[in-house]
Amino acid sequence: MPRFNTEAFVDDIIARYGHLVDEANHTRGGLIDGLEAAGWTFLDNGAFAAVYLSPCKRYAARASRPDKGYEVYARIVQAHPKNLYFPVVHAHRVMPDGCMLTVMERLQHTSKGVGLGRAFKDDCNAYLATRMTTNLTSGKHRAEAVRLLCQTRYDDAHREDIYFDMKISNLMVRPNGHLVITDPYAPIF
Repeated sequence: MPRFNTEAFVDDIIARYGHLVDEANHTRGGLIDGLEAAGWTFLDNGAFAAVYLSPCKRYAARASRPDKGYEVYARIVQAHPKNLYFPVVHAHRVMPDGCMLTVMERLQHTSKGVGLGRAFKDDCNAYLATRMTTNLTSGKHRAEAVRLLCQTRYDDAHREDIYFDMKISNLMVRPNGHLVITDPYAPIF
C-alpha cells in the first residue's frame, strides 16, 4: 500500500480549491470543499476551524479562518517535531488571506484531559512565576513544552496579538493515552 503524501495532498487541495471563498470571503470555504471532495468526513467545528477526518481515519485536517494564535503555535510545533506534547503535523499551509490548512495525526478528546490539563496549567504557572523549568517534576518533554509555550507568549514583546488560551478542550490524547496540546493560543481582537 503506497504511503499517503500529505504535503502533495495539501498542495493539490490548495491548487484546485484555494481560489474559492466562503460567505465571509475567506479561502477556508474552498479548503473545506476540497477536503469534502476528497472524501474527508466532518468531525467538529471550533471558534476558528473546522476539523475533518481522513478516509483512512489516521489523519485529521484543520481548515481555519485567519488565526494568529494557531499560526504561532504551528510554527512552534513544526520547529520541535520530537516533543511528545505537540501533535505530529504532516503538512501546514497559510493562504494569502491568512486561512490555514493543517494535516496532523488524529487525536481524541478524553476525560483524562481534565486532570492532565490541570497539571499542565500548574506547570505553566510555576514556569511563569520562576522562569525556570528545573523545578518541574513532569519530565523533559513536558518541561520543554511549558517553556516554549510560555516564553513565546510572555517573553516576546511582539506577542501582543495573542493570549494564552490553555483550556481542557485544547488538550487531546493519542491512542496510547499520551496528552497532546493542540491549540494553546488565541488571537486578541
